Amino acid sequence: MRIYTAQLDALALDERGAPGAWITCLQSAIPRPGQYALASLTADSAPQTMSNEPLGRTLFPAHIQPGRFYAPLDTQLAASVSGWEPGARIKLLGPLGNGFNLPAQAARVALACLDSPATLLPLVEATLEREVVLFCNGPLPDLPTAVEAQPLSALPDALA
Repeated sequence: MRIYTAQLDALALDERGAPGAWITCLQSAIPRPGQYALASLTADSAPQTMSNEPLGRTLFPAHIQPGRFYAPLDTQLAASVSGWEPGARIKLLGPLGNGFNLPAQAARVALACLDSPATLLPLVEATLEREVVLFCNGPLPDLPTAVEAQPLSALPDALA
């Protein structure tokens, strides 16, 4: 775990209209699937807001690209803290968590979540060459057509 300096490149809305941010940073600072980072504004970006963010924001990558990632932002938190604007410098603590990679021999993959599948999206993107079923009760983002979506209640039957 390290502390990195990164930049908030853009704020955007996902397919459901929920806020998120594109963060540019070193590749080693980007959380892998199953990992996250804690982010806070640097003092030079917004010194007046540092006291409002003593713990930072938890960022789970939803989309990963070389040198940057997209992370959904909590709607209430996004509205309550100023300074999170394009061009702002942020500190990233992490990546935190163990993360995981799917075994190469896994031909079929079942992904399950209780609410938003945002934290599973990097795995969805990494498994498109396999048979993928996403089990979820929450609202679904736009998914690749190769991904089958099922309600979470269908998971026990699929595993039987």
